[in-house]
Parts: sequence; C-alpha cells; structure tokens
Amino acid sequence: MIKLFSKFSQKKEEVIGIILKEDEGSMMLLSLDSETGIVEKLDDINFTYTNSWERLVQDIDENLFKLEQKNNVKVKKAIFFVYSHLVDQSSGEVKDQYLSKLREVISENGLEPLGFIEHHQAISAYLSKKEEVPLTAVIVEVDSPAIAVFIYKGGEQVFATQVAKTEQVTSDISEAFSKIPKSSVLPARLIIYNSMALDQQATEIISHRFPEELFIQMPKVEIFNAEEIFSALIFAFESQLGHGMSEQANQFISDEKFEEGDKKQEIEVETAVEDEPVDDTPQSVSSAAFGFVVDKDIRENINNQKADVHTMAINNELIINEAQEEEPIVDDYVSPKSDDNSQNFIAMKLTSLKDIFSKFRGGSANSKRNILLLFGFIMLGMSIITVLFFFHKVTLTIFFKSPSIEREIILKDEPKINIVENRVTEKTTIATTGQSDVGEKSKGEVTIYNADLSEVSFKKGVILTASGGKKYILQDEVKVASASTQLTEGGDLLTVTGKKKGNIVAFEIGSEFNLDKNVRLAIENSSPSKHYAITDTLIAGGSKKKIRTVSATDLKRAISAVETKIKKTSIDEDNTQVGMVAIPLLATIERDKETYSAEVDEEATDLTVEITAAVSSYIYPETEMKKLLSGKLKDAVPDGYEIRPEDISYQITDAEADGEIVLTIEAKVKPIYKLDQVAIKKAIAGKKLNQISSIVKDDFDAQGYEIAIENELPILKTIIPFFTQNIEIKTKSL
Repeated sequence: MIKLFSKFSQKKEEVIGIILKEDEGSMMLLSLDSETGIVEKLDDINFTYTNSWERLVQDIDENLFKLEQKNNVKVKKAIFFVYSHLVDQSSGEVKDQYLSKLREVISENGLEPLGFIEHHQAISAYLSKKEEVPLTAVIVEVDSPAIAVFIYKGGEQVFATQVAKTEQVTSDISEAFSKIPKSSVLPARLIIYNSMALDQQATEIISHRFPEELFIQMPKVEIFNAEEIFSALIFAFESQLGHGMSEQANQFISDEKFEEGDKKQEIEVETAVEDEPVDDTPQSVSSAAFGFVVDKDIRENINNQKADVHTMAINNELIINEAQEEEPIVDDYVSPKSDDNSQNFIAMKLTSLKDIFSKFRGGSANSKRNILLLFGFIMLGMSIITVLFFFHKVTLTIFFKSPSIEREIILKDEPKINIVENRVTEKTTIATTGQSDVGEKSKGEVTIYNADLSEVSFKKGVILTASGGKKYILQDEVKVASASTQLTEGGDLLTVTGKKKGNIVAFEIGSEFNLDKNVRLAIENSSPSKHYAITDTLIAGGSKKKIRTVSATDLKRAISAVETKIKKTSIDEDNTQVGMVAIPLLATIERDKETYSAEVDEEATDLTVEITAAVSSYIYPETEMKKLLSGKLKDAVPDGYEIRPEDISYQITDAEADGEIVLTIEAKVKPIYKLDQVAIKKAIAGKKLNQISSIVKDDFDAQGYEIAIENELPILKTIIPFFTQNIEIKTKSL
C-alpha cells in the first residue's frame, strides 16, 4: 500500500527515499519540483543493517549523513519504500514492530514523513504506465524471511499470499503457487524482484519449470533489477504528488508525537496549497500506522485513463471463459463495448477520403493545387495500405479443453541409440562420521610379594587386577625370592615374604585406570594369599578423547557422490549435441584412477575423493523419440483432435541393455483441437478486439484466447489485421 501525507509548499527540495527490507536497505536522494511534480534521483546508497532492526535508526542516520555531505544538501522529508512482509496485508498498515522503528527514524533525524509505498504496487503502476496497458502478471517478491506472490489482472490485485523463504527459491515459489486454487489459470508473465541479490538465482528461476496445471503456457520470466525497481518507486512517488490528504491521515499526523530523550516533538503537517481544494473524501486509514491510502490514488489514476487504455492492444493478455467466475484470478478480460453499428477501420478511412475527393468535383480555381492534393491523398492511402499489409500482424492463440492422455509405452531397440564414450574427472568432499577413542594408558610401579617358601617368577605380560576389574600388564619379567621363617623372642614362627619391584601399564587407555598408592592387585593364576602386588607410586597418566575418523560408510558415500557427478557431467556433455538426449539409467562408469585424502579409521574431519573414469553413455534423437510416441498414442486421440509430437512430455522410468535395449516410458499429451484456420481468420479479420471474445467462444467453442499484436501504432493495437495472411493462429490445450 502507498500512503502520502501532504503536499509540498517549496518549489524544489530534497527528499530521502528509504527502501527497507528485512536485513538490508537502500536510500535514494530525490530532488522534487513541487510545481511540475517531477522527481529526479540525485544519488543512492546501499547498506546492510549492522544488527538487524535494532540499530536501524543509527544505520539510516549514518548513511543519510553521507548522502547529505556528498551532495551538499539538507534533507527534511522522507518517503519509505517497504517490502510487503513488513505490512499487515489485512489492514494495509505497517506492522507495529516495524512502525515503532520508523517513528524513531523520523524523530531522531528530524524528518517529516510523507508515507510509505509497497514495491509490488509501485511496479504494477509503473508497468501499466510504461506499457500503456493495465498490468496482467504474477509478481513475486523475494526477501530473506519471506516470498510473496501477487496476481494482477487488468491492473487490479486479485490474489496475494506469502511463504517463508528457504535456500531453494524455486521451491518456495512453487509452494506459494500451491496455495492458488487448482482450477485457476495464471497469466503467462512472471515478474520476480529482489532489489539487491537476485542475479545469482536468476538462471535457476528462469530455467525452472513451474507446474503446468497453473499456466496455460509456460510463463515468460522477467527479473526486475535494482535500477528498474528504483524507477518504479520514483514513478509511484511522483504519481502521488498533488493528491489531497484524507482527514484520518491528517488527524493522525497532527496528533502523532515522537519522543527524543526526555522531550516530545510533535510532527506538524502541511495542509493543501492555498486556494487549492482539499480532497476530504474519507479514507480507510488506521490511527496506528503511517500513512495514507495510495492504493486508491494509483488506482484512480489508472481508472481515469481506462477509456484510452482499453482501446489499446492487450498484448499477451489472457482471456479466460466466464464459466470460471468463482475464481477471481481467472476472470475474463472485458474490453469497453463499442457501437455495434460502427464501421471497421478501413471503411471509416475510405469514407473520409470519399468526402475529401468530393470537394474536387465542383471544379477549382487552382487545378494544379487540387491535383497535388489529390496525389497527396493517394500517397497517404497507399502508405496506410502498405503499413497494414507489411507491419500490421497479430498472433492469436486459442485455448480448447482437451482430455489428457497418459500411457506406459515399452520400446525395444528404438529409437536409434548411440553409445558415446567420455573420460571425466570429478571430486567431492564430505564430512566424516566415524568416531574413535585416543589417549594414554596409566603407568606406575608396584611391589610384588611372594609368601611361598620357594622362588617364583612372573613373566612379562602377566595380568594384574585391581578392585572393580581394572586390569594392568606387567611390563618386564620379575623373579621374586622365596619367603623365610624366623623364630621370634616369644617363641612364635614369623614368615618373611619375598618381594621385588616391577612396572605395570593399564590394559586400556583412559583416566579411569589411574590408581592411588598402596592399592592391592591380584596376580593372574596365583593364589591371592601367596602372591600379590601393591602399588608403590601413583598409577597415573591415563587419558582419553574422541576423534572424528573416516568410516567405511563415509568412503562408500563419497565414491557414490563422485560417480553421480561423473554421470551428470558426461550426460550434460552428451546433451550438448543438437537434438540428442542421454539416458542416465543406462550410463556405466569404469574407474581407472582414485585418490583419497584419508584412509578408513584415519583421523579426519572431512574426506575428499577424486576419481577419473570412463563413462559409456546412451543417447538418442529426441525428435525421433517423440514421433514414435506420437504413433503409439494416436489410437487414444478422440475425434476432432490431433496430437503434435512437440506437445508430448515423457519420462524414461526403466531401462535395460542386455542384448537389446528396452525402455519403459511414461508418456503424456493433451490433444489439440482441429481448428479450421481459414474460417477463423476470415471471421476475425478487421474486427475490433472487443469483438474477438464472442467469435472465438461462441462460433468456435474455445475456452479462452491470447492476443499479441505486432505494431507500435496505438490505433492499430485495437484492430485485428485486415489481411488474413497477417494473422497467425495457434491452438493450445487447457
């Protein structure tokens, strides 16, 4: 929605145009001549928000200062250009969370707000004026958080929706289209814009095949670049100058106050220019939002010109049967009615010439002058006929309902299939998913005790076990002397154990194998009462951590990804051969060189695999394939219809090459109604555009039509050529 607040009192002044998206914006320094209403762009600057909308006020202040310093001006007024997801589409007002920031921008920079303009409405108004025909198109607006779709018919918005944006723009657009009623048919013109960063996605969008059921024909995709958007926004702003301000908007601005520190500054609003009547027609404006209803202003401008606009050619304007009235986006285009008794263009011209020539019949005092005039009129008539014969041409596309024919077809060794050999090198890098534990084992010294009366030897590798089942390995062979007995003074027999030091290491890595001093350990295959060990020092140094490694699955996954890329590269090369198409299902790969950045179980966060392979591809001529399918489908075509090979769509769902090549194909086609082109050319030759609908629908049972007239003369854009050879008839199925 576009909204303006007041008229301008100065002859020339600078206005800042602020373009706001979710996380980036632009500013245009505009020069306004309030007497002529002409707006010119002096300069512009793009900027990215430093902290989303939190620092928007500071971002705008810094960039506004740069523009003012660079151009040596002081800006006092601002107009906002916003993306649709910033606006509540039900109320047409800027959403509260954004509105509060705009108020801060106005207050902190001492600016007078002139209103806001939505991009898609500005583009509609701009193209309607530029092309001299009310816009009929699908407009797609792309911003970081959302994608919005607007459908315009005859300059009027008839449908709108929004979806969240992902990395796949074409998928998002298709999702938005899925919300459109299935029985609706969209205009064959798609306008997509994102004022700063759509170029990188342009190729993907232009080449994407949108759902066929939504479009009578695949739409013409137009990318609206930043400069075109600037032009559209400036035009929309310029077109609003001179419109009066509604009482609601006037009251809102007069009452609205903004805080600056501890002070409040009330924004004053200029009233209409003295002695000029003020339009006090009530407008639907909320007291909680910026603005005014520009929607009405632009629509009034366009509607005021409708008598002229509708008499011009409706190039690429799609006409749909009135049977779909319940769907607002498929209403028929209705041209202004003309006098049924009026003569056609040629008849009117000839009548005018006859009246002129009649003036010469009574004679003249200056016969030479009359002869020159007569010669001039003859030349004029010949010029008109020349223009009509050579330059006045039209293409009429007529749409008929037809059943969809679908069939599974099996072809054996046809069409002619060639095998092509390619040598391709590709590589890919993937993140590894394997895991492994690495670390150190606990180590320390123990004393081994022998309570047996004979010497004992413990070999290297003997297992010692602590409480809890923790196991340790003896690192060297240890011989422990036998125990001895002694008689004490009390007459008791005392046994003195033999003992010997040795080193141990934990059976596994990890800090859980660390032990304190004086911990008793049992010795493998020995009686705990006769042979045991006690730690002399801390058993320490154990540690463990997890690392990323290359798993066998990672290697298989990387090889598969590279082979897929190799196939695609080979098939893309094959498809560059004019008229030839590859069969991916039959392509074979023979690897002859492979390199890996890491081996299985080796520590690595990613794995790069490069493969060179010989690829055998199977290719066939597409024209021959479609001719074969046409013959297979012919028996399913109803009477009065025909199929054209170029209209057949198909997919190879299975393929085998064992002795003979067998292809399983799912084919689909919509037959074309057999139209008597000679009859319809005669019926429409010389007719006005508003007469074509009744002719093609009533006399030839068509469901709709589309007209494209090749002539820049406005007077000829409303009339079908008089010469039938200048009329091209095309038929398409719905």
